[in-house]
Amino acid sequence: MPIKPAVLIIFILALLPRIMVSLFSVETPGYDANGYDARAMSILKYGVFGDEGKPSSGKPPVYSFFLALIYRAFGHSYLAVRIMQSFLGALSCVIIYFIALKLINRNAALISGLLAAINISFIKTSGYLLSEAFSTFLISLLILSLVSLGHSPRLY
Repeated sequence: MPIKPAVLIIFILALLPRIMVSLFSVETPGYDANGYDARAMSILKYGVFGDEGKPSSGKPPVYSFFLALIYRAFGHSYLAVRIMQSFLGALSCVIIYFIALKLINRNAALISGLLAAINISFIKTSGYLLSEAFSTFLISLLILSLVSLGHSPRLY
């Protein structure tokens, strides 16, 4: 199958269930999610990474900054976060396709992308206010970059 249709099929097949989970999720933020949310609100209100405007460095900052960016654009909306995570999850499936394409072949890449698209644990992560969907996207992007670098003829 040509690359463009394969990518489109994987992306749509991955996006639809993630959007459905996001739209119908009634999950209220739990302990970790409350922490990410509080730190994101502290970034917006006080310009400080921490709790209630008090700087701290005990927690990983990247996801809280991601939330702050979404909150700045869409307001304090958990739905907006879940929808953004749905798109990141779908993009992760496409990235997994490209990783397999570089390492194996087109058939294996298509199977890898489709399996990632329908993986229940990948789908469910978009419904939670947790860093897993965001981290999966970043890690898969890093792996694709390293695989691409490894195939580069200029690598010394």
